[in-house]
Amino acid sequence: NKVDTFEEPTAGYMILNSSVQYSFNTGILIHNFSLNVDNIFNKEYRNHLSRVKSILPEAGRNFRLVYKLYFDI
Repeated sequence: NKVDTFEEPTAGYMILNSSVQYSFNTGILIHNFSLNVDNIFNKEYRNHLSRVKSILPEAGRNFRLVYKLYFDI
């Protein structure tokens, strides 16, 4: 809990992230789908090591749908 002379203290935080993934093969191709949700409860928090923490919090709730295609050679 000690901060240096020119540092601003930051509050502790806990965020919850989750993801689901599905993969299937078609011949030599592997298809991969994933759905990711970061900061599910939309908690406002500040990263202590961020240079802009005093003016800008970290990202709120974020959704990502990802498709990856692999070649199984």
